[in-house]
Amino acid sequence: MKQETISKTLKTLSFIIGAAGLLFFFIVIPYMIDSIIDYFPETEFLRYPAIIGFELIGIISYYALYQFYTICHQIGYLNSFCKENVLALRNIGISATGVGALILIGDIYLLIVGYLHPSVIIISLVFIFISIVFSIVCFSLSSLLS
Repeated sequence: MKQETISKTLKTLSFIIGAAGLLFFFIVIPYMIDSIIDYFPETEFLRYPAIIGFELIGIISYYALYQFYTICHQIGYLNSFCKENVLALRNIGISATGVGALILIGDIYLLIVGYLHPSVIIISLVFIFISIVFSIVCFSLSSLLS
């Protein structure tokens, strides 16, 4: 497969992921937060911290997706191993670290207010582990290519 075809495919995939992210972060997540608050009215005070936390994760994710798009753009120009791609990989690694840190901050906040359920801890640890692995891979690749 030619690099131009790979680039177009990856760019299309990034647009599809971006559209799914918009649906998830701006429709599904607020609906889920409202449903949880309807079921447990005593958690009303967690509405805005949850919305802010998820929106911050969404913003960081879109920044990482933009960096991925710039990598795809360079691949289309037959410029796979360039300085711009190394910087974009480093920025994606920083973004993954930021997402993991935001999840950890959210867990600490839930622990402080007394609403940290063991299932939330398990799911959060899985996502923190994924973000750590992703950031290590991105940092390793960027240092290898530089």
